[in-house]
Amino acid sequence: MTWWDWETSSIWSQPWGAAISGELEGATLVLLPVEVLRYGNWKERHPETLVLVDERNATFAYGQQPAANTFVLGVDIGGEAVGYYFGSVAQAGVVNHSVGSHEIVAWADWESREGHIFLRAPRKLRDGAANALGPLTFSASESARRIEDDQTGSVWDVETGVAVSGPLAGNVLQRVPFISSFDWAWEDFYPSTEFFGHREDRVPAS
Repeated sequence: MTWWDWETSSIWSQPWGAAISGELEGATLVLLPVEVLRYGNWKERHPETLVLVDERNATFAYGQQPAANTFVLGVDIGGEAVGYYFGSVAQAGVVNHSVGSHEIVAWADWESREGHIFLRAPRKLRDGAANALGPLTFSASESARRIEDDQTGSVWDVETGVAVSGPLAGNVLQRVPFISSFDWAWEDFYPSTEFFGHREDRVPAS
């Protein structure tokens, strides 16, 4: 689970995003937020998207792998790590939790194999006057792919983190970078991790 770079031949750990040997040993890369979802769903929303392929012009399909009960969405913030079992989050629908001192909300859908994690405090506020607003608590909404905060009843889109209706409409939740991983691999690299949920949590196909 390593890369090496052409310029310095340093070796990099994929889960850590850090150089573990070579000229750049100790350097780290910035982990960007990602989405876990089926390619067809992504293509529908982003029809002009490009796909990274190797020199053989081949892609690798994981099929139903994200539904495996050992699959987690791993979050590391400031040295505090939590692995969220995909099945457990999908079963709950919405999970209000914390990673260290950071309050997060996780959402997953079993059918689409899609998962998202956000900080629960809005960052961009329409009037700029609600910076003191504490973390929101979220519940499932009657609308598909939406969650609702208990404090104001605003409805938020789970893909973008944007409030689409209610008093906080137009405000945004910050996306939390995570790593999709098997639980055993996540624990190998983050041995002090906590886990949310259980391997046994699965949602039967409808």
